Amino acid sequence: MRNPFDPNEHFWGNTSATDVLQLQENEGISYGKNIAILFATSSDLRNMVNTIQGLPEKFNRKVKATINDKNSSVTARNAILLLWALNSLEGDVLGAFVQRIAVGTVHFKLLNVDPTELEQHVEKGAYDRIEVPATPRCLSPLLAPPSQNPNATLFAIYLNAVMEIVRRGSSKDQKLNFRRIRKYLPQVQDLSLWRSPEGAEMYRISNARSFTLDTEEVLSSVRPVEEGDTA
Repeated sequence: MRNPFDPNEHFWGNTSATDVLQLQENEGISYGKNIAILFATSSDLRNMVNTIQGLPEKFNRKVKATINDKNSSVTARNAILLLWALNSLEGDVLGAFVQRIAVGTVHFKLLNVDPTELEQHVEKGAYDRIEVPATPRCLSPLLAPPSQNPNATLFAIYLNAVMEIVRRGSSKDQKLNFRRIRKYLPQVQDLSLWRSPEGAEMYRISNARSFTLDTEEVLSSVRPVEEGDTA
């Protein structure tokens, strides 16, 4: 979701929340070691929340989540949201995430540094998963070695790949598909659109676009890189 006060910042990301650990499919439910996860460029907390709530009920080892972002306002927002969640343990505010940290041992560490400087602030070879930017080479020394965890992985998420492909496509591809958006956003206020074509309702519809695109169709238009291709 774009921030109208600063077009270079976003209130919330535009990709679905991802479980970067997927413990049951990788290490397995019976994994008997502690887990450490590094979100090197976290932006918001959606991937961290989805990862923690996805832990199997039978997994009772300690989980350390290090959450970093070089933008101080993003780090401050994440700290506020995390404190709010931790103070809501008695309720059902964040559902499975709150329940999981209530019954488990989860430690959170927030950092506000450039990803290239993380090596100076965290332990090398300590992380079982690292969510990384598109250029993760500088973070590979932080990953646990295969002898410690053969499933340790650098997990790259290309946040704006789909929308970048759309923007570089034809003028037809760049038009809003109102019929498709209405399937997921049924309460469109047509009168507001007619009165103010550039108002809040159009802003709401535009923000919904990235969530309703047929991502497989968009990505299928991109030719895979072949051996011998040059940049």
